[in-house]
Amino acid sequence: MKGDGGPRQLGSSLSLYLPLLIPVLVLSVVPLAQGIWLGFTDYKLGTTPPRFNFLDNYARMLGDRDFWASFRTGFVWTFTVTFGEIALGMGLALLLNAKLPMRWAVANSDPCSLGYAAGDQGVDLAMLRLRHAHADPREAGVGNMVNCGAAIYIAPVGIVNAGDPEGAYREAIEISGAHQSSYGREAAGVMAASVAEALRPVATVDSIVGVASAFARDGTRNAIAAVVAAARECRNCEDAIPKIRDAIRPFDSVGEEYRRPGLDARRPSRTHSIEELPVALGMLVAAKGDWSESVLGSVNYGRDADSIASMAGAMAGALHGEVAIPAEWRETVSRSSRLTLREIADELSGVAVEIFAADTRRWEERAGNFPSGGWNVT
Repeated sequence: MKGDGGPRQLGSSLSLYLPLLIPVLVLSVVPLAQGIWLGFTDYKLGTTPPRFNFLDNYARMLGDRDFWASFRTGFVWTFTVTFGEIALGMGLALLLNAKLPMRWAVANSDPCSLGYAAGDQGVDLAMLRLRHAHADPREAGVGNMVNCGAAIYIAPVGIVNAGDPEGAYREAIEISGAHQSSYGREAAGVMAASVAEALRPVATVDSIVGVASAFARDGTRNAIAAVVAAARECRNCEDAIPKIRDAIRPFDSVGEEYRRPGLDARRPSRTHSIEELPVALGMLVAAKGDWSESVLGSVNYGRDADSIASMAGAMAGALHGEVAIPAEWRETVSRSSRLTLREIADELSGVAVEIFAADTRRWEERAGNFPSGGWNVT
């Protein structure tokens, strides 16, 4: 790996700060130092040059009643304002983390905060384009950096389309258009389809991979094929980490230094793919569908490990259900995040059942309205 640059990089950094430091030195540091020096002299404005008298001024000041009255006022003001601000800030922070009605409205009042809450700064630009530029929601993702931002939050679309990978793919593509484009949008569709397939009672790891490969296009499809082929040759997830990285490298636009992507990184392309989804599928294959192994392998892969683990965990969890997740892990996450995960899961399940019932009624209505005669069917 390359080093940090040493003295040369330090000198370059200092040269960038110099225009900012000069006004600070001239307007703040120099007057402060001059004031301290004059405190040890008998300086008076408009008189002869000051003479050094050491601590005489301070001795006289300590015996001055007006000084102590002023000091008392300043001390009370400083103490009250400083600690008042700290107490108020801490109180507001606790309120934002408390389970209060409408807390979400305050926490997400800044459109930029939505991007960080989703783990994706690309949401910021989409929100601004929607809110201020009045962009068409179906195209607001065009111009964003292409990444895994949509794929990491799209699993619920797969859940409400359980057993219908094609429907999940179509809806995910439609929804993610407000945020992503190119292979980032494609990955969202494939991720939703994979979760929908995993929820089928007869689903397997191979069927999930088959659905992902069937719906994926261009670079995403090729990346999935290469990673899955590499994962099938591995004994476990630990063995798979370097081999999966080698397999995804030709399709990854970010490069080896994840925190220093190149100029061509995250641009629209038909030959590239996000790294996270193919790797998550690879970990699912290497772990033979085991939830814990899939998540741990994804975490230890490094790079965008949290996104990879969330995707692998979503697919493995949909495949095996709640019993696959260690009870200790569920309790620890729920306690640390202050979220009742069971309530969230039950609410989402209720939404899925409600949508399925609406889809059923819609299909029955269409079937009843379908013309029965006049068709020349051969």
